[in-house]
Amino acid sequence: SVPDATKDSRFASNPLVVGQPYLRFYCGVPILVKGLCMGSLCVLDNRPHPASQWTAGRIGLLASFAELVSTLLMKSDQQVM
Repeated sequence: SVPDATKDSRFASNPLVVGQPYLRFYCGVPILVKGLCMGSLCVLDNRPHPASQWTAGRIGLLASFAELVSTLLMKSDQQVM
């Protein structure tokens, strides 16, 4: 997770950080389908969040949601075939 994007060199100059919507917080996990990253499930906020708020349990819950999305994508792909 990124507690405050303005203080992280990977994000500090990002247009979404320096301008609207002025993002500060980011936490994301990959959505994997058959080993390929199809995107990510992210939590964003325009306020910073202390790193202590995003425990392994919370990130694990986000990862569980990403797994659910992956499962649904695979099922929808099977129905198309």
